[in-house]
Amino acid sequence: MARRRKKLEERRVLSNPYEAQAINNIKLYRQEIINQCGYCADPNLPKWENITNYILQLPVSQYLHRVSNLAYHNFCPPCLIPRGAKSVLGNGLKFCIMQPRPTYQTEKYFESFNLQVRRTHYFYNNPREKKEEEEEEKEPYVPLFHRKSEWEPESCDSADVEEALEQFKARVTTARARFMKSRPSNLRPSQFNTIERLQDNDEVIVIEADKNLGACTMMREEYMKRGVEEHLGNKDVYKKLDAATAGRMKNVIALEIRTFVHNHTKGDNPLSNQESYWLLDEVKKLYDAPLPKFRMMAKIHKPKLKMRPIVCCAGSLLNSLSKWLDYQLKKLLYLCPCYLRDSNHLLYKLRELGQLPPGAKVFCADAKSMYTYIDFDHAIEEITIWLRRHQHYGRLPRGFPVDAVLDAMRIVMKNNLFQWGDCFFLQIKGTAMGTSSACMWATIYYAVHECELISIWQDRLLTFHRFIDDMFGIWIPDTSYPYLTHQQHWEEFVSDLPFGELIWEDIELGNRLHFLDLWITIDTNNHIVTETYQKELNLYQYIPPASAHPHHMMKGIIYSLMRNYKLQNTHTEDYYKMAKLLFQRHVARGWKPSVMKEYIRAADRSIRLNPPQLTAVSLEPQEEEETEFQRDCFYLPWVFHPNDIPRQIFQKLFQEICADVFEEQCGINKLTVAYSRQKNIREELTKAKLYEPAGKEASTYFTGESTTT
Repeated sequence: MARRRKKLEERRVLSNPYEAQAINNIKLYRQEIINQCGYCADPNLPKWENITNYILQLPVSQYLHRVSNLAYHNFCPPCLIPRGAKSVLGNGLKFCIMQPRPTYQTEKYFESFNLQVRRTHYFYNNPREKKEEEEEEKEPYVPLFHRKSEWEPESCDSADVEEALEQFKARVTTARARFMKSRPSNLRPSQFNTIERLQDNDEVIVIEADKNLGACTMMREEYMKRGVEEHLGNKDVYKKLDAATAGRMKNVIALEIRTFVHNHTKGDNPLSNQESYWLLDEVKKLYDAPLPKFRMMAKIHKPKLKMRPIVCCAGSLLNSLSKWLDYQLKKLLYLCPCYLRDSNHLLYKLRELGQLPPGAKVFCADAKSMYTYIDFDHAIEEITIWLRRHQHYGRLPRGFPVDAVLDAMRIVMKNNLFQWGDCFFLQIKGTAMGTSSACMWATIYYAVHECELISIWQDRLLTFHRFIDDMFGIWIPDTSYPYLTHQQHWEEFVSDLPFGELIWEDIELGNRLHFLDLWITIDTNNHIVTETYQKELNLYQYIPPASAHPHHMMKGIIYSLMRNYKLQNTHTEDYYKMAKLLFQRHVARGWKPSVMKEYIRAADRSIRLNPPQLTAVSLEPQEEEETEFQRDCFYLPWVFHPNDIPRQIFQKLFQEICADVFEEQCGINKLTVAYSRQKNIREELTKAKLYEPAGKEASTYFTGESTTT
């Protein structure tokens, strides 16, 4: 009877083409929903059965580690966001995507390992003669300027070493075979489909929120317009170039760096051979490297949404000289009286104060667009005077290359060339954004003015510090004057803060405020009390257990967070409050309560046994030792995969096959498996290179403006 009814139904549908089309459309729509969301409810079934079916189709790992606080910041109409975006972006941008099986491309990893062993074997058995070492002029070894040797021995003289290398590779490959089975990824097919729909989307762009507040979705049209209106459209700061001019300027940058090396290899305090060769090698290696890319992050923590400009200069031609400049400027930090390294540095300074004078207030301020508001001509003039004065009084580090540093500043700050889509720009005002030396340049620039401020207001400033563009201090009013005079003194101090074109905003004065990641309060006994501060829009997207990260690293992450909470919170109850919140937030990320409870308790036990201490930060330049790089272990590079061969097997095979032979022949018997991670969601969705839909290229947003020829 059932078979007969089915046949009758099929005949009825075939006789009605409209009904057949409708059924087909429903099937297609159902499949589309399944592709996007992973599951489509059946309206003919009760709710409880749909829920059961949904749970049954989930992979085991996702069912056991469900994330309950999936969220992201959305600035788009909901109808334009691909279905399932919350399930992807809610995992966090650091979520590593697990491939179905570990990589087969291990040949290059063993080649790197074999090269280390062969080189070490050669130099261990062929040491340089002492006479050659005495005759050769020694220079301090600086890891930053280390140049990798291009010499690659095909094999070493020892047959035992070569045999050990072959056996180790063969045994690892054999032991790894049983781990090479294909398993489900930590993302569902529907989530991969959502990632594809978010990549290169014509309407929506995924960007990062400033202050590590998570992922944001924004209309691509609004993103492009904000880039022009808030930043690149400002002709006083950025100069628009055509492609040919940008190409010629890139050649000029290479020439200027070569000229810089040539001019400063002789004379007073010349560049070392290591520095000169490194800079010239970088120019040769990066000559054809692509230009830095411009992008933006959303400053969602501000009352009014703004964009933070970022230039990705890593691996660019100009940044090689900027790295050298940053290395030299860091030697001058001890001459910056208000410099802060981090919040722990500030905590150490505050704990030293003890009881504050009556009427003391804490204050903070934020520099307005610090990098672009630093006028280059004013900055180079003030920094030159500052350096020459310290040079005259002998306060600079021994052998500090003042002339070379000033020349490098001019080259780096005047040649910040970058690309945004099909447009090219030269930054003509302010600090060269994205370059390695930008932070130190801005820090030293305002430090020149801070020395003046301290000399004028030292009676009113109990402490005065700055972390790049964030200022903090403790103000002491003069009690011998009436209140109105106190206010006048404070207003005069505020009016003295600007320097050149750099101004300060969001200035607060009171008994309680937040600075960096701290709440800082003056209690009724005039003591400083601190607590952990976390922004309201923080999504707390800790790494979930489903991410392709090593699970054992969570112990270190939890201990690090607990240690920070212990240092940041003056009162024990605040420390325990943060520990409780840490537990709840990790459970919301899918961690088992029992596992997370054990991690937090273990960290707390360790902190009780060895309480963390705030230590003084030494800013004095350290004398560089005249030594060379010494290897103490061999490194085997490897891409981590949760289902790959565990590192314990690597170590076991190394000890069985290689340890004794390598110790005898190379002087080393240790192995470190140097894991690298797989791609994460950030790398898939927030790329530095701008995607430009047809007809919406970056150049179309500069209408009416001709490019510079």
